[in-house]
Amino acid sequence: MSSEQTGPKRKKANPDMHVLRAKSRYSQLIADTYRRIPPVLDDMAQIVGVSVPVIEVNDQRRLGKILTEGGACIVKKEGYDAELLAVGATPAHATAALTVLEKTCKVFWEAEQLGGARPLNPVEAWLMHQIYQRKYSQMESMATHQSAEDFDREIGDEEMLIRQEIVDAGKEMLEKNLVQGTWGNISVQLDDQYMLVTPSGLEYDRLTPYDIVRVDMHTMEHEGNLTPTSEKIIHAELLKSKDDVSCIIHSHPVNSSSFAAAHQPVRADDEASHAVLGGDVEVAKYGLPGSKKLAQNVIAAINENRACIMENHGMLVCGVSLEDTLEKCQTLERLAQQNIENLPIQDVTA
Repeated sequence: MSSEQTGPKRKKANPDMHVLRAKSRYSQLIADTYRRIPPVLDDMAQIVGVSVPVIEVNDQRRLGKILTEGGACIVKKEGYDAELLAVGATPAHATAALTVLEKTCKVFWEAEQLGGARPLNPVEAWLMHQIYQRKYSQMESMATHQSAEDFDREIGDEEMLIRQEIVDAGKEMLEKNLVQGTWGNISVQLDDQYMLVTPSGLEYDRLTPYDIVRVDMHTMEHEGNLTPTSEKIIHAELLKSKDDVSCIIHSHPVNSSSFAAAHQPVRADDEASHAVLGGDVEVAKYGLPGSKKLAQNVIAAINENRACIMENHGMLVCGVSLEDTLEKCQTLERLAQQNIENLPIQDVTA
């Protein structure tokens, strides 16, 4: 018999919902140890909700609620591997929920080993989920690409080259698993007034040079029909305040996110990493996504170093060029992975 025939019975889903399932070693570890995952990352809060419950397969009431209304959970049954279940109103929503759920399981487990996961304020997590449900979940379907006709000026060759470099950097981040979906953002300073940033609601592998948004760093006004990243304030404030910074990458890679969930710095113990990152990678205190408070906290965390871990959010790196900034991004994520692999808990890396 197939595993589908012998596995746990599943309550019939709402036909208007899209259901995705997967199995993960980390989900099994969590199902064996915990009753739920609290909101340790704000992308979890936004897309999945304020909690990921571990549900027994025979708890038809709770399981049925998720299948009919949407959400995510870990389903367990004695004698079977725990299963991740994500439900969304569209295939894209279900895919995003499953991606975040898989990431959150690993991040939560590793954060516990790093000294303890530090969840978000539940009220803030609930608020972020409501905003996402009402607004940001629709951005992918609403966002449209731009062309030369959408601008009231002719973009010069030098700026077009920078725009293409940002597009290429986004694709490289996807290939190296430094970003998922539309999360994360990139900026490059053009001059004392303007910066170029990635837009909200478009995946990196779909971007064109015309989709990159020019933003006035002083007024936050932007040109074109696309909305700039919601973290534009962070980019503008850093570019204005750091003379040796002309490019910024903010992302949510998995290993760095484990440190973000644990509110733990990443120590640059080896000489090569220390040279690239400018020192140990400290932690920026939490602020709501897109807020001035978050921008202030990030600036405070970046001193001689040129990177920081952002509590319950992700990581951010600064550089003099896109090539330099990408190298810092990869170095930080690799360093975070090495720190995790050195943990004295075999289940984390087995």
